[in-house]
Amino acid sequence: RVRGDHAPLNINGSAVEIVQSTKFLGVHITENLTRSLNTSSIAKEAQQCLYFLWRLRKAHLPPPILTKFYRGTLESILSSCIIAWFGNCNASDRKTLQRIVRTAEEIIGVSLPSVTDIHTTRCTRKAINIVKDPTHPSHGLSSLLPSGRSLDITDVGSTVKPSVSLLPPSSLQLSGGSASLLCLLSGYSPQGAQVSWTVGGSEVKEGVLTSGEVEKNGRYSRSSTLTLSKTRWDQVEAVVYKVSHNNQDQQIPFLKSQCEG
Repeated sequence: RVRGDHAPLNINGSAVEIVQSTKFLGVHITENLTRSLNTSSIAKEAQQCLYFLWRLRKAHLPPPILTKFYRGTLESILSSCIIAWFGNCNASDRKTLQRIVRTAEEIIGVSLPSVTDIHTTRCTRKAINIVKDPTHPSHGLSSLLPSGRSLDITDVGSTVKPSVSLLPPSSLQLSGGSASLLCLLSGYSPQGAQVSWTVGGSEVKEGVLTSGEVEKNGRYSRSSTLTLSKTRWDQVEAVVYKVSHNNQDQQIPFLKSQCEG
């Protein structure tokens, strides 16, 4: 297969060097994004520690001490940034790493977590920490189920229509010389819902206050308030509010008689 030449990428006037692989935060990243180079590097480092584990076993140290040494050295090496790379490992790379775990089990004489189990545990722990951290960019993509051990993944690609409700002006407010209608939108996805108001057949913008969108667990909500003077309120028979979301419009009339006794 013939590979074409790419145009050089320049940053601040300097061309970025093209390399076959690089190491970032301890992880080897290759140009074809395979994990074999990273796996072989981890396996080589872990195998060196196996020798020291064997020496400790020859010194007749008990299994609990050997297990602590394993977790502090070999398991630490095998699980370094494992969330970032293990999911893309092929079967051969996974067998190479698991072979090291089996050798450690034979030396210590106890059962140890497999590399796959370590990866699953670390991913679950990371996901739970993200759910509990509202400042994390991925915080709204999942939520804990009532059991506290499982995650509900939000389908960010689906479209959910907003739930619409309207709060009419109270009699106490009407006696004060103004009338406010509050439109609430909740539980919709994706973001971008808008509310517009029509009074007497014409869209009004004066007296309209629309809040910013609030996100929670991948769903959005916002509110819009229309405030009219008592004089203007007495002149109209109905107010129409239009909800626009995901290229769909919904016009809802509100009759003034609905809030009059």
